[in-house]
Amino acid sequence: MVLFEESDPPVYLVDLTDGGRLIFQNRELADPGPGTLNDRWLAAHPGDALDANGRDFRAIRDYWFEIAKRAGPSGAGSQWEPVAEALQRTLSALSTSTEREGLPRYGLYLEERPDGSAILWVASGIIENVLRDHGRSIMDRTFPEFLRRDGALVTGSHRFRIGNVLYRARGFCPGFRPENAGPVIFADLIDDAGETRP
Repeated sequence: MVLFEESDPPVYLVDLTDGGRLIFQNRELADPGPGTLNDRWLAAHPGDALDANGRDFRAIRDYWFEIAKRAGPSGAGSQWEPVAEALQRTLSALSTSTEREGLPRYGLYLEERPDGSAILWVASGIIENVLRDHGRSIMDRTFPEFLRRDGALVTGSHRFRIGNVLYRARGFCPGFRPENAGPVIFADLIDDAGETRP
C-alpha cells in the first residue's frame, strides 16, 4: 500500500509486503535518483541490496503513483506549523502599540484603518529571530506562503520611517497574536551588540 500524505511538503509512505516501510519526501520522487531508493531499501533490509538503476526507480515510482491513496498528514500538516506557533508565543508576550512609534519599542504596531479593518505590523527582527531558532532563514519564501494560505499574513514586507530610521515589518491579521501573556519591551530583547535574543 502507498499513502500520499497531503502535508507541506508532501510525504509518500510505501508499506512493503514483508512489513517494512519506505518513506520518501516529494522532492525525492520528483527526481528519482536510484541512490535514494537503494538507500531506503537497504535501511529496511540490512544486507539485502536492491541495486536498482534510474530506469528501475522510475518504473517503481510510476507504479506507486498509480496505487497511491491520499491521506491527511499523520504528524504536523506543515513543516511551518511549529515555527508559526513559536512566533505566536513570542508575539503573545509582547506589548502592542497603536502608534507607529511603538514599532521600534515593542516590535508590534496595530494599525487601525479608516474602514474599520486593522493590520498587526510585526517587526522583521522578531520573525527572523524565531526562524533562526528553528534553523530557518527569513529569505525562505515558503514561510510567508504558508502564513498567507492560513490567513495569518495579510500583506508582505513594508518599510516604516520613524524619525530618521527605517523599520521593516510584515502585516498580520490581528487575530494571529494570542491574548497578551504579559508585557515585554521589544528593546529588552536586543542584547548590547544589537543582536535579537530569543
